[in-house]
Amino acid sequence: MTDEELELLCQERRSAAELRDLAEAEVKTLAKRIGDEMNERGVERVELQGFIPRWVSQSRSTVDKVKLVELGVPMATIEQATVHSDVTYVRVDERKEAGAKKKGKAA
Repeated sequence: MTDEELELLCQERRSAAELRDLAEAEVKTLAKRIGDEMNERGVERVELQGFIPRWVSQSRSTVDKVKLVELGVPMATIEQATVHSDVTYVRVDERKEAGAKKKGKAA
């Protein structure tokens, strides 16, 4: 594969990521509209011909290392109980033009 072909793949990936972001934003907008309608109807679930929209509540919990230490758990114990996962993936950054400002950074 040539550098030009790899460049094209990177451009296609960027375009696909932009489309994904737009699609995710649209999904959130539509979900909000559906939720608003269900709230107006005063229901938690609606049986439709092809869909059953419903409210789902979930709870997630995490262990707070600072609170564990405050409760007297030794840091060594926390470190022994900590599970680490390594992840490898391809990251594609766009090359910035010379002299271009970085996001969020003042010149």
